[in-house]
Amino acid sequence: MTKKAKKRAPKKFVRGQRSPLEKERRLRKLVLWGLILVSVSVVGILSYGFVYEKIIKARRPVAVVGEATITTTEFQARTRYERLQANWQLSQLEEQRTSIDPEAPGTQYLLQSIESRISNLQTKLAAIGVYSLEQLIEEELVRQETERRGIYIAPEELQREIESSFGRNPLTPTPVPIATLPL
Repeated sequence: MTKKAKKRAPKKFVRGQRSPLEKERRLRKLVLWGLILVSVSVVGILSYGFVYEKIIKARRPVAVVGEATITTTEFQARTRYERLQANWQLSQLEEQRTSIDPEAPGTQYLLQSIESRISNLQTKLAAIGVYSLEQLIEEELVRQETERRGIYIAPEELQREIESSFGRNPLTPTPVPIATLPL
C-alpha cells in the first residue's frame, strides 16, 4: 500500500509573530505609502514655488504712487526693455568709436563726445533698476496729474503727432494693397 501524503497544517504563529509573506506584504505597503507621500510632497513644494514666483511675487507692489501701484512684473518688463535699449546704444557707440580714425584732424572732439556717452550708458546700466523705477514713478505721477487737471489728447491728434515726428504727412493716406482676382 502506498503511503498517503500527510497534509501539513499551516504553521500557527505565536502572538506577535508574523509569517515572512505577511512581513513582506506589510513592508511593501509601507514603502509604497512612503513613496506616495514623498512624491506628493515634492509636487506640492514645486507647485507652491511656481505659484509663488510667477503669480504672488509678480503681483507684489514695487512702489505705490498715490493710489496706483507699480507691480514687480511692470518693473521687470521696464528694466529688461531699458537694459536692451542701453546695450543696443552702447554697441552702436562702440561701433562708431572704432570706425573713427583717432589720428584724423578734428576727430578728437567727436571721440570725446562718444567716450562721454559710452561712460554715461555704462553708469546707467550699472543702476538700471533704480533708473527704471524712477521712470515708472515719474510716468505715473504725470498720468495722475494730467487726469487731475483734466488734460486729454484725442487718439487722432496723437496719431497725427506721431506721424509728423516720423516725417510723414498725416493727411496722405497710407496705401493699401488691392486684392488680386484669380484668372
